[in-house]
Amino acid sequence: MTQSRAASLLLVALIALATAAFLRTQQLKLTKSPVARPQIKQSFSPTCGDNAPNCRHRAVLVFRLRQPERISLNIVEAGDGTSVRRLIHDERRPAGTVRVVWDGRGDAGGVVPDGRYELAVRLESLDRTVTIPDPIRVDTQPPSVQITRVQRGARVIRVHFLESEPSRTYRLITAGGRTVDESRTRPTLTRFTKAAFPPGRYTVTIYAEDRAGNRTPSPPSVRITVP
Repeated sequence: MTQSRAASLLLVALIALATAAFLRTQQLKLTKSPVARPQIKQSFSPTCGDNAPNCRHRAVLVFRLRQPERISLNIVEAGDGTSVRRLIHDERRPAGTVRVVWDGRGDAGGVVPDGRYELAVRLESLDRTVTIPDPIRVDTQPPSVQITRVQRGARVIRVHFLESEPSRTYRLITAGGRTVDESRTRPTLTRFTKAAFPPGRYTVTIYAEDRAGNRTPSPPSVRITVP
């Protein structure tokens, strides 16, 4: 066989392999994933305390199996896929909803570092792993708040502040140890309308609550007077 003939045959073989790989890829794209309807994306804080009544202490992870499967479930680090916690090992599950809970701890029992994690679903009978890319965020750090400026006008007092991360912000207004108002307020600014409050001295406290439910532990306050 001549050298040119051999080269031609090799080229034909490579084209055939590439075509087969392409067709297989397209077939896989058209095949529905055995894991459907994931409800995974969320933030939570395994360590938040009593001062955070809306804290999410655990992650509730939900998805559906299209058919009965033997599955293993692992929490893995986003990016490199390193497993930090095995939730289920080689269990037979029927078609339908699978619901598991993760408390934010690793296999050794300690709380994992703050960061982004994912759920890896191992389909044992198919010898296949489906990693759901929706992030599970562990966030144990509460947001902090700093009051930057107070503008005292004839009718309105404006309290400007900064929070350390995007959060839900609230104001707490007290007088003589009694709560007068506690409500959500705009980020970076809250307005205290004097017409809404009788004369007296008030304390305005600003705190923030992040997506995981962590609340500012020592929120700043400012004293104001309504003449």
